Amino acid sequence: LSPYKAPGPDGIPNIILQKSATHIIEYLFHIYTAILSNGWYYNGWKEFTTVVIKKPGKPSYQTPKAYRPIVLLCTMSKVL
Repeated sequence: LSPYKAPGPDGIPNIILQKSATHIIEYLFHIYTAILSNGWYYNGWKEFTTVVIKKPGKPSYQTPKAYRPIVLLCTMSKVL
């Protein structure tokens, strides 16, 4: 994970997860093991935010191709 990327809807920045990894790794292991063994996925981690930004150097911003969608996922789902 890039440490300073924008967080998703859960609001957890990547840097926080990286800095606290040694303290929460055991808890995350049990959570992720349960998710994978039971075939269950937390619905809150399925949420995302889409941000649309202008592509630089386009002659006109009247067409949809002049924009780029960026999807911000929940940090905990990116780790899984």
